[in-house]
Amino acid sequence: MEKKIIKLISKIIKVDLSNITKNSCAEDFDTWDSLSHVRIILELEKFKKRKITTSESIKLNSIKAIIKFLK
Repeated sequence: MEKKIIKLISKIIKVDLSNITKNSCAEDFDTWDSLSHVRIILELEKFKKRKITTSESIKLNSIKAIIKFLK
């Protein structure tokens, strides 16, 4: 699942896959802005097949947090 999430985020924020690790977070990339974050949340909702609340989405600002949330 980790690789799938990293690949998804890489595609959305347009950063090479090799530059993203499980320790990466939104602050590491200029392209992980508010619009990209919304796109990431929308994709996670499709994956999880449920709505992600605003309070949950605010916490999902790193690869680790996203993986933990999806488990």
